[in-house]
Amino acid sequence: MIKKEFISRYLFRILIVNLTGLFLLYDTTSFNQGLISLQAFFYSLNSLLLYIFIFIEALFAFLQYYGLDYEFINLVLLNIKNLDYNFVKFIIIDKSFYVIYFFLNLLLLLNLEKIIFLIFEKKEFLINQKFKIFFLSIFLIVIILFLPFDVNKKIRDKLLNFKKTINEYSVFRNDNWYISLKSQFIYSKFENKNNNLYIDDFSKIIDTKKYNNIFIIINESYPNFKNKILNDKLFNLIVDNNNDEFKISNYNKSWSKKYSTQGAELNLFCGKNDNFTNFQIKNLNQFIKENNCYFKNYQSVNKTFIISHSLESFQRNRYNDFFDNLIGFNKLKNLNLDICKGTYLSYCDHQVLGHLRNYLNKKEDNMIIFLTVNNHIPTKLISETNLLKCKDYHPLNILDQICYSFHNQVVFNKALSKFLKQLKKNELVIFYSDTPPLFPSRERIHFEDFINVYTFEKK
Repeated sequence: MIKKEFISRYLFRILIVNLTGLFLLYDTTSFNQGLISLQAFFYSLNSLLLYIFIFIEALFAFLQYYGLDYEFINLVLLNIKNLDYNFVKFIIIDKSFYVIYFFLNLLLLLNLEKIIFLIFEKKEFLINQKFKIFFLSIFLIVIILFLPFDVNKKIRDKLLNFKKTINEYSVFRNDNWYISLKSQFIYSKFENKNNNLYIDDFSKIIDTKKYNNIFIIINESYPNFKNKILNDKLFNLIVDNNNDEFKISNYNKSWSKKYSTQGAELNLFCGKNDNFTNFQIKNLNQFIKENNCYFKNYQSVNKTFIISHSLESFQRNRYNDFFDNLIGFNKLKNLNLDICKGTYLSYCDHQVLGHLRNYLNKKEDNMIIFLTVNNHIPTKLISETNLLKCKDYHPLNILDQICYSFHNQVVFNKALSKFLKQLKKNELVIFYSDTPPLFPSRERIHFEDFINVYTFEKK
């Protein structure tokens, strides 16, 4: 009898924790993995453990949402007298579901014996109320599926795309606190191992007197993982075990948090992000002259700008007074390239890359700038590669978008490797990202807050 009661309480604890989590923690990383908490099987064995871990889970849901880790708790405890309590109030109200999750669990679990008694000892009462229970269940299902709340939308999408859900969504999940601590543990092994120089702009790298042809490739949302194992796998695809053939330099660079991709273009042309509003509306050549940008020194160079998306995006057709050749979606049609689905309608960047040399109009003094778009977040999977399985690597296994970003980059890096093999003496390739992948803060913590800049030239 005692054993039966213990099992009943144990199973109900697991059910309550996961059901309340499904509706109140639906927007956290944990519920991007699956439904049933693996850790709940452990802490549901004891009521005190359960209360402690419910509180920890709610706390880490807040930290994760704002892109913070457990070290922030130490910072708060050390400066508790200096807290801005108005801001704390705003945070709690903004994500009140996380607070409700804790107190609702507390309420249900403290009254668990009464709930079990009602279900098992009052069967006749429940049977007599079966029609009311049935209609109440239908009412709740309608609310869950059709009211315009984010949680409803997420559940409805999972049900309507059931085949995709089965393929991509696991039954089991890890709690948010577990994911955060695991991330901190993995990434701490790679801290303080980056000795690359920082650069502010490219004016000292782009030397048209030294190099006959310069190729500048701005990679949309390159996944610069904190997990060095993943970073190395991506980079090794580029050099393809032929790094002895190239002189490779690696720099770190800050990125434009305010202006994103357009900020990266402005920084490339001018080495700064001043007068962004004017940059958006003025013809590029006029803007470069008025702001004394260092790109004014490249007037005599044959310049080509290529984007696999439409030039009308952010009015990039205003670049036509500076570049000798402006190539967008329409001009790429004659190459018979595949369309890569994603945030933007565009041709597949890895295929465009194979045609860059076709736009060298002279034997020397060429500059080609290629802006990719396929990996813009949210992205669509171009092709699942055989390099690795996402389920085996953190953080690829916590969100399908992170997994897609990695596989898409694999496809592009392989194409870049082929392109580099065609590189000639006195040619330079500059390869960097406009921004890290712009996920919400809770996912962005898995990426470095700087971008890598690589240069390649033949030895």
